[in-house]
Amino acid sequence: LDTDALTCEYELSGGATTAATAWYKDTDPLMALYLPMEGGESNALLDFSGNNVGVTAVDNPTWLADGGHDGNGAFELYDQYLDAGENFPTYSSYTKTAWIRLNAYSANNIITGDTNGGGHALWTRNEGNTTLSAGHNGTWTYVKDTSPLSLNTWYFVAVTFDYESGEMILYRDGNPVNFGSVPEDARNVTDETLLIGAFGGGYLMRGKIDDARVYAHVLSPQQILAMYNG
Repeated sequence: LDTDALTCEYELSGGATTAATAWYKDTDPLMALYLPMEGGESNALLDFSGNNVGVTAVDNPTWLADGGHDGNGAFELYDQYLDAGENFPTYSSYTKTAWIRLNAYSANNIITGDTNGGGHALWTRNEGNTTLSAGHNGTWTYVKDTSPLSLNTWYFVAVTFDYESGEMILYRDGNPVNFGSVPEDARNVTDETLLIGAFGGGYLMRGKIDDARVYAHVLSPQQILAMYNG
């Protein structure tokens, strides 16, 4: 039932140090993309959502075995990015989450598409500092944080969008920092492109990124907080 509390338990064995877990409803994955970025360099681009999304590293970003927020794997980006193809959920609610550690005040794109009309972006604005923002369909600041992010500091960032109501919520470290309302005539995201660390191959992120996820539905505030605490 939708009201049941489900628990996943596992034990690590052999040489395993971490685990990736993804939920399904019946046979359908609940995630559109799930990149733990762990398991060795050959596995760092593997999607564990259940959709077998092919991810390509563009211009050779550096994979760091112990450079993630939890001391495990992550990518360091500097004029490089990850391309997850045409796999973003369109005409739909969505959730984006990631761990980031920025090293420059710039327009750091985190999880985005590649076009203005119908596009989507979770990013940081360059205003002499760097502030978290999100939007779509040509308006990139439907939600924006008022407190700048510090450089060389790990943050858990997320944005949710409810297609029916138009509500967009921006999160930092598990807590909502801004609420926005997307007008009905601007709710349709048509761009399926899914990029990690760039917008349309430009406006490149400079810093580290870990554990990038995309869902085709809205995660609750309790779920966002649980992901941060977990």
